[in-house]
Amino acid sequence: MKVRRYFAADMRSALAMVRESQGPDVIILSNRKVADGIELLTADEDAPAEELARLARAHEAGHGGDDGARTRQSGAANANSPQAPSEALWTREPVMEAMRAELQSLRRLVEGQMAGLAWGDLGKRHPQRAQMLRRLVRLGFTPRLAQALVDDLPPAASPAEAWHMTLALLARRLAVAGDVTLTRGGVYALVGPTGVGKTTLVAKLAARHVLAHGPASVALITTDHRRVGAHDQLRNYARILGVPVWIAGSPAELRDAIDAALDRRLVLVDTAGAGHRDGGVGELGLLLAAGRPQLQVMLVIAAVMHARVLQALAAPYAQLTPVACAITKLDEAACLGTALGAAVERELPVAYVSAGDRIPEDLESVSAAALVARAVKLGAEPGNGPEDVLMEEGFADGVGLALH
Repeated sequence: MKVRRYFAADMRSALAMVRESQGPDVIILSNRKVADGIELLTADEDAPAEELARLARAHEAGHGGDDGARTRQSGAANANSPQAPSEALWTREPVMEAMRAELQSLRRLVEGQMAGLAWGDLGKRHPQRAQMLRRLVRLGFTPRLAQALVDDLPPAASPAEAWHMTLALLARRLAVAGDVTLTRGGVYALVGPTGVGKTTLVAKLAARHVLAHGPASVALITTDHRRVGAHDQLRNYARILGVPVWIAGSPAELRDAIDAALDRRLVLVDTAGAGHRDGGVGELGLLLAAGRPQLQVMLVIAAVMHARVLQALAAPYAQLTPVACAITKLDEAACLGTALGAAVERELPVAYVSAGDRIPEDLESVSAAALVARAVKLGAEPGNGPEDVLMEEGFADGVGLALH
């Protein structure tokens, strides 16, 4: 809805200005006399009546309007006026701020009512789908993804059948990358926001590779010059594992370090945490570009991250074209669905999950069915309430059979 203010020498001229600017279908919220003539406050025709009344009252309270009458403009002479054209009212004035707050409140109210009606209608027409939606959302999956998963459920399916079908479809949509660093090797840069455990994950991946192929097969590189002691932490891991470590603070240094380590089967690049609001991801992209085409990117996210944070990170980190992701801090998370849902919606294969700080024990590369089963089991932990206990005996086997 557009709210505008008009100034003119008289009412006839003001109405002509309104007609010329907004056409005949306009609501006049209020009019009042000012030092140089007339002031009109208008809104679009399709504005809700209740909101128009609120806006008129707010305008009167703030400016002492004459009558506050709302009259529909049914026609006006097309006259020219020397006065200034209409002025948009989205300003920082207290009255306008109050109007904006009321509009936002009205929008939330209407959206909430519409959502409630839609949910009630779905529950009546498709109770099976409504139940599956509720379960998936409780596991941490977004309503959008949950809706996509249950849209094609057959109405004749029993609750148990519908639940297994839903989870089997989720497992099909969840891509996994496998144990890529161990089986294939290569050059991988681990990226992600601060605090998700990138350095510890580098140490876990390196330790597993050393155990399988020996210390001569691994090299480490760090580009993290922001955190105090970041280099020392990775040096300590490298010393324990008996592998070399390079420090690269510029694109040229990163390129040289990768070239020097190309005789190694696995090269892991530890990067500084990059925020999605401060331009850090863009800077990281410029740095990592020096390591292409050998360098591949693995996004690291924490299972404890809020869904909105993951959504905000998605677009900036997509610019780095990650080939896979790793999910950390499962031991601290209340649910796994949020992180798995982010991977599904971004079509990003999951390579590893981590639950703990032990090196290298607390690191796994698991199947899609096992990840879904783990998400359901985590959602069925004691204390979540009887409706949240969704894990049945042999569930993982059931999903595995449904996938075939």
